[in-house]
Amino acid sequence: MSPPERPPSPLPTAFADQPVDARRYLDALRRNIWLIVAITAIVTVAVLVISLELPKTYKASTDIVYNPAAAQLQASETTSIQRQLATFEALVQTPPVTAAAARKLSESPAAVKDAISASADPNANLLMITASARSGSVAAARANAVAEAFLSEQQSIQNLGLSNAQAQLRGQIARLQGTPGAATQIAALEARISALQIDAAGTASELQVAEYASPPGAASSPKPLLDVIVALFASLLIGALVILGRDQMRPRFTMPRELGQALGLPVLAGVPYRRRAVGASRRRALSGLEHETYDALQATIRLLDPMGGRQNVLLVTSATHSEGKTTVAASLARSLSRAGQKTLVISGDLRSPTLHEHFGLRPQTGFADVLVAIEGNAQSSGEVLHGAMRTAPGELNLDVLDSGQALSDPAALLSSTALDRFFETLRQTDYRYILIDSPPILGLGDAQFLARQSDDVLVVARLDRVSPVQAEDLRDLLIRLQLNPIGVVVVGARVELSPYYLAEHPQTQTAS
Repeated sequence: MSPPERPPSPLPTAFADQPVDARRYLDALRRNIWLIVAITAIVTVAVLVISLELPKTYKASTDIVYNPAAAQLQASETTSIQRQLATFEALVQTPPVTAAAARKLSESPAAVKDAISASADPNANLLMITASARSGSVAAARANAVAEAFLSEQQSIQNLGLSNAQAQLRGQIARLQGTPGAATQIAALEARISALQIDAAGTASELQVAEYASPPGAASSPKPLLDVIVALFASLLIGALVILGRDQMRPRFTMPRELGQALGLPVLAGVPYRRRAVGASRRRALSGLEHETYDALQATIRLLDPMGGRQNVLLVTSATHSEGKTTVAASLARSLSRAGQKTLVISGDLRSPTLHEHFGLRPQTGFADVLVAIEGNAQSSGEVLHGAMRTAPGELNLDVLDSGQALSDPAALLSSTALDRFFETLRQTDYRYILIDSPPILGLGDAQFLARQSDDVLVVARLDRVSPVQAEDLRDLLIRLQLNPIGVVVVGARVELSPYYLAEHPQTQTAS
């Protein structure tokens, strides 16, 4: 029978346009924690190896103190001192200074200039000359040689300036000799010459070495410990950015509510993962939680059953493979049978069947064999069908129809009239619920042929596998085929454990 047409709902907002959800990013980081750990370990180890292999560099500094003469102290003393220190800082790397230091060190001026830097501290009137080298003693020798060359050059510049000033004053005195009334001017010029001589005597005390450089005890670079710490935090940040960037390029759902909204379907149940690396208490609690989840799911399906107590054929499918639909079909069938509902579960996945594994059954004659037999002789369809069905071990009201023989072209058989006759025969049985474990519905015609024979469709979606694009494609397909999806079971939902789930329950398969 054809299910009633479902009016199309407005498509959900695109996943990328939804508001930023901090929990979605946290979930993305949690899912990829081992990738972040791998990136961090690789980057940190690489930086450590490089840091240990790089040649060591040593730095040494010579401190020169600047004591301005009292005659130079004006109202703008601070500004004047800062400007003078900045001038000294620039003069340290001038050719005369580097050339003089290079001659003393027996090095090239270019090598000395590249290894030297100067910095001024106006608050302490200090000029620090720093030199670098592969050896601590060479670095100290460079700093001291440049400092001495700088002081010598400054002394020479100041002495030359004083000499030129004195020569100019003496020339003026010579021109005034013999001029009537020039005695006063000559006396003033001689006083200026005496003042310059006094300044020349104090010039040497303006720049003095406060502390000579000594060979450092440790290299200034590289610093393996510091490099590793920086690399550790930087690689953690890089790893997080890589994961978040990939999450933006390949978005995934993080909450059942998001997935339900994207599909336009109610979320009927959320099934958690049961990881193997957990303690016995938590494993028991998860098992109990799954048991209660499937019991709640079967109760919801029975309450929503539109068939009014008649037989209901329910297709269990998903958008892609490995989303847990077979586990959901098997566990739901068990729960329905425990509730007293006579149930048949069919392995409709003729390409990669695994339903028999959930019941501990060995493959034998099954669904495909029944269809082949019906195609050859419609009169024996009932006998073949009943002969292929097996009772699920440990269950009172549950039968299983395995997939049967492997086929080279399952779609051809499922699209034949044999499928119609199969369901005609099946609807004459007394099963209350018939669950069909189908292959993924996107990209394969198999599930679509089975869906047209079903009354309802139950969608199974795994949070970390189905993408927003696939969810939208699935929604459009359900509407286009005029199917009747009753809801979605979300696999991988995060749930809170409770003491209520610690009771012992029959074994429930974990969704995978």
